[in-house]
Amino acid sequence: MKKFSTALFVFVLFLNSSNINAQSACCGLDILGGMLLESGVYGGYGAQQFSAAGLNDYIKIYNQNRPLLTKQMDEFGFAHGWRVGANLLNVQDDNMLYGLNFFYQQTKEIHEATATLTNNIPAKREYELTLISYGLGFSFSYILNKSFDFKIADIKVNWNNAKLINKYTEGTNAPTEEVLKNPEANIGGQISTGIVYYPFPPYVSLEVNAGYSYFTIDEMQFETSKQFLASNENSSEKMDNFIDGGGFFAFAQLNIAIPIFQ
Repeated sequence: MKKFSTALFVFVLFLNSSNINAQSACCGLDILGGMLLESGVYGGYGAQQFSAAGLNDYIKIYNQNRPLLTKQMDEFGFAHGWRVGANLLNVQDDNMLYGLNFFYQQTKEIHEATATLTNNIPAKREYELTLISYGLGFSFSYILNKSFDFKIADIKVNWNNAKLINKYTEGTNAPTEEVLKNPEANIGGQISTGIVYYPFPPYVSLEVNAGYSYFTIDEMQFETSKQFLASNENSSEKMDNFIDGGGFFAFAQLNIAIPIFQ
């Protein structure tokens, strides 16, 4: 934390070093006063594409092993969910905005397979996949006017986890569940661009951003037995490509800024 605070202070001084005078040399307040500094929070909703080669191969074999399914399990690759975060610092220098941010994102995709057992008893298996991502980012934007900013780029480093719930329901019986998780978070990254609109400038804004996210989840582990998920039902080989790549994403969010200095 001490190293972060020192780096942040140096960053602020660097952005406006040309404005240093005798008073600012004394206490540094003129440098801060000559710029707009804000922190704040944000939250929104969106969608995330991804490639799940291992999981979808598993589903393909699952469907092939059950030719009497009334509805086959669909493949995964498009999740919806929410994102929250904090704009730790936004610094304005002329028509440019520089920001440091933190985010937490959770998206979900659910598919099911159904069948009719003997005595017309219905059965259903549901796979619920939750993707969790969190990390730090740095953004730079161009101020178009009082109402709009163009976010040139928001570059993030993130850590990624996955959770898969395998739920089976037969007739009126209570469902049974198995939970799988990846043993440790995998590091990834993302880059996005967008437009920020200020209906109540400068502290409330609406943002739409889109970009590309890279992440992988190699293996999944059963929460109770600690065994690893096999590549398919007919194999004992451990799956190592559960999710083999990210994809495009888009989010709409509400930003609420809190001024530090003005």
